[in-house]
Amino acid sequence: MLQSKKAAKSVFIIIVFSLGSKVLGFFREVLIAHKFGAGVETDIFFVALTAISLFTSIIIQSLNTTMIPILSKVESEEGKKVKIIIQIIS
Repeated sequence: MLQSKKAAKSVFIIIVFSLGSKVLGFFREVLIAHKFGAGVETDIFFVALTAISLFTSIIIQSLNTTMIPILSKVESEEGKKVKIIIQIIS
């Protein structure tokens, strides 16, 4: 019972912060449109920003997908020696 309450509280916190992020993002877009207008230059800026964000997230996700299982396997096989190396890398 205690675990389910902690999980529900965590989910609620994630939902609140996600909604807050969406609301703040909406206001950011409104302020940018108010300041710079809705023109070609603003659209080009948003496309460039989205493209960089997309490529960065693809690279980070691929590293997470490949490195975490490999490091976990090596850590379970090697033990303390790898923990020190992981701490140095992080």
